[in-house]
Amino acid sequence: MPSAELGMMLRTARKAEGLSLPVLANQTGVSFSQLGAIERGEKNPSLNLLWNLCRRLEGLSSHDFVVAAATLDSDGEAYLDLRALPEELRSTVIMLMVEAL
Repeated sequence: MPSAELGMMLRTARKAEGLSLPVLANQTGVSFSQLGAIERGEKNPSLNLLWNLCRRLEGLSSHDFVVAAATLDSDGEAYLDLRALPEELRSTVIMLMVEAL
């Protein structure tokens, strides 16, 4: 998912819950300037941060996490490199993928 689209999705979900940038940043363990840069599409979140944001914001689902974490290969096909995921997230993502089939 492009950074700007992901940032807009995060901002929309945060505002829908009435959370300020500093409050959400504090709850997810990042600086509000870093979170602001992610929302503006200037930076990409780490997979750990993306997972924490999806878990914290009710407007985002585990499905949103998988879509946002997917990467496009040279042929434009989406894939998710499970090796890039933190160990504790791999089984969750695999379960979500199996449920989607």
